[in-house]
Parts: sequence; C-alpha cells; structure tokens
Amino acid sequence: MDTLYTPTTGSGLDRIVTRILQDCGLNNTIPDEDIAGGAAAADAMNALIVEAIEATGIATDNDISADDVRAINDYLRTNHADEWVVLHGDDEDGEETGFHLVQNDGANSRIFGKNLVDTVADGIYHLGFEIQGDTLLNEDGNANANIQDVADWLNYYYTDVSTTGTGLDQMVDLIKNEDDLARNTSAADIQGGAIAANGLNALILEAIDATGVGEDGLFSAEDVRALNAYLVANHAAEWAELHGDDEDGEETGFHLVQNDGAQVKFRGDNAINTVIDGIYHLGFALNGDTLDNEDGNANATIFDVSDWLNHYFFNVETYTGGNGNDQLRVYGDDNALMIGNGGHDKIIGGDGDDSIDGGDGNDRIYGNGGTDTIDGGAGNDQIYGSSEGGTITGGDGHDKIVGGAGNDSIDGGTGNDRIYGNGGNDTIIGGAGNDKIYGSSDGGTITGGDGHDRIIGRDGNDSIDGGTGNDRIYGNGGNDTIDGGAGNDQIYGSTGGSTITGGDGHDKIVGRNGNDSIDGGEGNDKIYGNGGTDTIDGGAGNDRIYGSSDGGTITGGDGHDKIIGRNGNDTIDGGTGNDKIYGNGGTDEITGGDGNDRIYGSSEGSTIDGGTGHDKIIGRNGDDNIVGGEGNDRIYGNGGTDTIDGGDGNDQIYGSSNGGTIIGGAGNDKIVGRNGNDAINAGDGNDLIYANGGADVIDGGTGQDRLYAGHDSDTDTFVFDLGDSGATEGSADRVYQFESGEDLIDLTSFGTLSFIGDAAFSGTGAEVRFEDKYLSIDADGDGATDMMVKFEGLNSLAESDLLLA
Repeated sequence: MDTLYTPTTGSGLDRIVTRILQDCGLNNTIPDEDIAGGAAAADAMNALIVEAIEATGIATDNDISADDVRAINDYLRTNHADEWVVLHGDDEDGEETGFHLVQNDGANSRIFGKNLVDTVADGIYHLGFEIQGDTLLNEDGNANANIQDVADWLNYYYTDVSTTGTGLDQMVDLIKNEDDLARNTSAADIQGGAIAANGLNALILEAIDATGVGEDGLFSAEDVRALNAYLVANHAAEWAELHGDDEDGEETGFHLVQNDGAQVKFRGDNAINTVIDGIYHLGFALNGDTLDNEDGNANATIFDVSDWLNHYFFNVETYTGGNGNDQLRVYGDDNALMIGNGGHDKIIGGDGDDSIDGGDGNDRIYGNGGTDTIDGGAGNDQIYGSSEGGTITGGDGHDKIVGGAGNDSIDGGTGNDRIYGNGGNDTIIGGAGNDKIYGSSDGGTITGGDGHDRIIGRDGNDSIDGGTGNDRIYGNGGNDTIDGGAGNDQIYGSTGGSTITGGDGHDKIVGRNGNDSIDGGEGNDKIYGNGGTDTIDGGAGNDRIYGSSDGGTITGGDGHDKIIGRNGNDTIDGGTGNDKIYGNGGTDEITGGDGNDRIYGSSEGSTIDGGTGHDKIIGRNGDDNIVGGEGNDRIYGNGGTDTIDGGDGNDQIYGSSNGGTIIGGAGNDKIVGRNGNDAINAGDGNDLIYANGGADVIDGGTGQDRLYAGHDSDTDTFVFDLGDSGATEGSADRVYQFESGEDLIDLTSFGTLSFIGDAAFSGTGAEVRFEDKYLSIDADGDGATDMMVKFEGLNSLAESDLLLA
C-alpha cells in the first residue's frame, strides 16, 4: 500500500511505527486512515519517551533497567499526563482513538514470542499511566505490562550497545535488528547476546591494533592466524566467557542468540549462526587451517574468517575463482576482493573500491567504478582501470593496461606491455620489457624501466624517465620534464617547452617550438633545438648540436662537438674537446673552450673567444670581437669592422675588409691586414705584419719584428716604443714598403727627440738619426744607440716623415 506515515524520532523506536504500518493483519482488517492515525499516535508517544530518556539521563550507560522505567514513568506523568492519555486513546463508547485505532484490531506481527502491536507496543505505551508494584496499569486501572519486560523491550529498540566504532559494529546491529531472531527470542536474551558480541568485537579490535595486521586494507588467512595467536595468549578465559555456551540447558554470552531462529543469509550461510559465530571462534584453538569451537570440534576455516572480517571490518566482499577459466562479477557498490587464481579469467569489478588479483593466466579485468587495486598476475592480461582511479600492476607477461578517468598508479611489470593512461594525472611504470606507453590527458609521471620503450606523452605536463634501454620518447603537448636514461634514445620535446636530459648513450634529442632546456648527458648525441629560446648542454661525448630559431645558450661539454647556431642570438660554449662551431645568423657570443676548435662567426657579428688550444676562428660580415686565447690560433676577420686579439701563442691573424683593431698578443704572430684602416699591435714576440691596403697604424711591439706597409697610396703609421726593437743592426726590427712623404714613423712615446739627419749622436740630448736604411735613437742623450729600426729599400728620410713629441 502507499506510505501512510513516516516515523520521526530518529531512534530505534521508529521500528515500532514501521511495523504497525507494515502489519498484514491490520492492512486486511481496518482502513488505511485508522492505521495512519494509530501510527501517528505511536510516533508521538515515542517522541515523548525519547524526551523522557534524554531528560532523565537513564540510558547513558546503554542499559535501561526496571528502575529506569519507573523514572521514565514519573517524568511522563509529571510533564505529559494529559497529552499521553489522549495519544494512547481508548475504545470507549464504541469509538477508537489514538493508538487504540490499531490495538486489538487484527495485528499479527510477532516479536519476542508475543504480538508486536497488541502486547509489546501496547505495553510500552502504558508507560505514562500508573505503576502498581512492578506492573504498569492501563487506562482503565487494570494490570498491563511488567516494568522489567518494558525495560527489556526499550533496551531492544532504543539502546545501542555497539561501541567499537568500526565495521565490526555491523554484527551487533544485525543481532539487534534480525526480525526472525526477535520473533523467537526474548528481548533480554537479544540484549545479552548483543552485549557479548560487542565485547568480543572489542577484543578483536585490540588484537588488530596490537598485531598490526590489515594495514594494507585486507585481512589474509595469515593475518587470522596472528589474531588467533594474540587472543589465545592474552584473552582466552575472557573470550570463552563472552562467547558462552548452551551447556546444562542454559545459554550464556553470544550463545543467547546463536541457533535461536535467525534467518538472514550472508553468501548462502546463516549470518548469525554460521558467519558471525565463525568469527567469534577466533579466540579458541587453531588446528591446521581450522578454528575449533568451545567443545574442541572443527568450526570455521581461517580462509572463511578472513573473508568475513574483510566484509565487516573493511566493507570488502570476497570472490574467488578456481583453476579454470572463471568469470567473476560484482554488482553494486560493495567493496570486493576478487581473486581469479589459475586459468584465463574474466573479472568485472563493481562500483565499490575493489581489490582484484587475476592470478595466473591470460586474464581480462575491468575495474568499472570506485577506486580499485588491480594485479593482473602472470600471463598476457588485458586490464581496464576504474573510473575514479586506482592502482594497477600488470605482473609477468605482455599486458595491455588501460587507465580510467581518475588518477591511476600503473606498473606494467615484466614483459612487453602496452599502457594507456587515459584521463587523470597518472603515475606509470613500464617495468622490464619493451613497452609502449601513452600518457594521460592531465599529465603525470612516466617511467619506462628496463627495455627499449616507446613513450608518448599527451597534452598535460609530464615527467618522463625512459630508464635503461634504447627508448623513443615523444613529449607532445604541455611543459614536460624528460630523462632518456641509459641507452641510445630518441627524444622529441613538447610544444610548451621541455626540460630534457638524454642520459647515458648516443641520443637524438629534438626540441620543439617552446623554450627548451636540454642536456645530452654522456654519449655522442645529436641535439636539435628547433623553435623557441633554448638552453642546450651536449654533455660528455662527441655531440652534434643544432640551435634554436630564436637563439639561446649552447654548451658543448666534454668531447669533440659540432655546434650549429641558427638565426637567433646565441651564446655558445664548445667546452672541452676539438669543437666545430658555426654561429650562422644573429649576434652570437661564442667560446671555444679547451681544445683545438674551429669557430665560424655569425652573419650579424659575434663575440668569439677561442679559449685554450690551437683554434681556427673565422668571422663573417658583421662587426666581430674575437679573442684567440691560448694556443697557436688562426683567425680570419673577413667582413665588417672587427676587433681581434690573438692572445698567447704563435698566431696567424687575417683582418677584416673594413679594417679594425688587431692585437697579436704574446708569441711570434703573423698578422695580415686587408684594405681597411687597421690598428695593429703585434705584442710580444718576433712578429710578421702585412698591413696591406688602407691607412694603417702598425705597432710591432717587443721582439724582432718584420713590418710591411703595403703598396698603396694611404698613409701608414709605424709606432715604436723604447724596447720594441734592438739596439744593434742584428736585433733591429725590419720595415718594408715604407714610402717617404706618404708614411709616418710615430716616436712620440720617447718624449723630446731631435732629428739630426745622418750626423753622429752629439751626446748632448735625445736624438734620432737615419743613415744607410737604419733609424737610430739615442733616447737618453748619452751618445749611444738605444734602439735601431731598419727600413728596407729606403735611402733617405725627412724630418717630416717623423711624428715627434
């Protein structure tokens, strides 16, 4: 029939109202409105009883005694006497009112061996009338229910004796609510059995905490052994008393409700008489895999008890296949433990948080809803994760694993696996074998493990480690962090920019259009920056590096590297080894580092430092700033207006077409100018200078130098300081192609000098003279020659050819 009324107290007393509404005898005898009216009156009296219990505080110990019934009665008579009488009603004058609308009107529901409506409920609802001795009187002053019976009935309906705060309380609640048990057993026995069960639960919980079993969310058969050992060692006598027995025709402890009419089933077994009773043999002796009962006879196995405890404590159902090809399936949202064992099984989880073990064989496993833990076991398995994420292990074999929409943790295990992260932010490990891994849409962490893996990221921000083996890794979308690990890897970065480490091995690394940070690691690597502004380090090995279109920073590291910049502005350091560096476009800063390097500047001008080693440096058409560094270097300025410093070593320097500044540095250098206006300082050493075209300023520096002005019509200026040339004909510098009247000799650094033609030094002051191709200088006026320079092919010199201070 339609719902007539809904109880409102939120206490166990609501069950009385529900049974009134559901009583078949009433529904077949009286109108619906009378049933609804009687139920409403019962609900209102329940509310007053709850008020009385709370006001008097008599149920704080979860037990209502006969004296507590007296206290409830006093409260109701003092505070609600008239209201109680109206709600209880009567059947005077041929008219029924209040609860009397359903009392003695054909109800046939039974409880405690009595009529539920006409005896038990009616007895409780005389609480607000007078008590005479130990008996409640009815509205007519006649004896009705015994106050101890009412106390027992209220304990059944109202008090809650399950106190562990765990799923074990479900067993106590079942005892208190099992209709068939209540129909055939007294309320006092049910209360006593429930209290004993709660005491047993408390000892089980103590054993769980003390032994630490179940920390993985499941109880195994071995965990049951540990619980049994603890209980037998610490609580054997207490356990036996709480469990009780039915010796001598008297029931005690849990035996007050065991085998007393309960009918509720659990997986085909009687829930109270078999399942709960089996659990409550945990504290007796264990023989092999079987628990004894109190009489020493075999009872439940530890495997059954582990399943039952998983159900009640962890809310996990257990389903176990055999060694054949089984199909296991869970419906609903219960948490299930599913074990396929041997054979090629098909296992389908439900909407709960399932734990699934495929066991041996080529299994198909579907997690479905919930947050599941799945292990494929040995065999070539197909595993499909759950919608809310979970933990998946492929185990041995070539597995296919497909994650769900949630955040999954996936380990392919041994074998050549295919893994698909799908949705969520997943953690994926390929394990040993040549795996193919597709990341998840929201990014995650992917580790290829041992083997030649293929790893493909998606649009999220991935952290990828190829592990050992020759891997191929594709970052795709997002900002990814990629480590190829050991092996000869191929790595392709992500569109949003990547941090890429090649690791050990000869790797190929290809950046994309984002701003990448790339480290080739050990091995002979090929690195392509492509788009973006990248930071690239080749690491150890003979690397080949191609920069990025927007420029960046490139370091060759150890090894003989080839580095090729692109059109952006690059900062390049060749590192240790004999490197080849090409600046190409842009305005680049290039350092050769240690080793005999070949460096080609960029089209728009470069700053180049050859570093240590015998380097070859070639500028381009821009304005370059070039330092050869240590070693015997060859430097070509080419186009532009360049500044070139050969540094230490015997260098060969070829200037730029538009002129510039050339410094030879220490060593016996060869310097060749071009048609521009050069400023040349050869520095220390016996240098050879060809100024060639242009109006050049030439300073040979110290050492016995050979200086060529060049056959041109421009004015070249030769600069000398004291000590630049020797004081004898054999140690003098040589100047070639000097043209009197066109070229100049700069002696301003000597201070005041007097030109005396070919006359001898007077010894009276600082003088300069020219005779037979030699320019001689007495710098200190003592009459002796301090420095000489030979001008080959020059027969005469005018004072106008000299620049004097």
